[in-house]
Amino acid sequence: MNNLKNKSFKLIIETAISKTDKNAILLNLNSGSYYELNEVAHLIVQNLNNSIRFKEIKEIVVKNFDIEEDKCENDILSFLKNLIDRDFLEVL
Repeated sequence: MNNLKNKSFKLIIETAISKTDKNAILLNLNSGSYYELNEVAHLIVQNLNNSIRFKEIKEIVVKNFDIEEDKCENDILSFLKNLIDRDFLEVL
């Protein structure tokens, strides 16, 4: 999973995001699968419409939430891996 730190990411074209009261839903329009997003995940996904490097994602999260870089790095890597495994994300 550490090799993801040197990669760039982009949502696949066939996705849609729907905001709910406190969360958001990311929908894969091809498969019909969905992923519920908390506030942090929603912020990350909003920045995945264009190609973005892992370092930039981490900077956005640290800037917007009161979290240490080391802690958020592992959480971001895990989230990105989940999106990749569920065919929501392209690794560039």
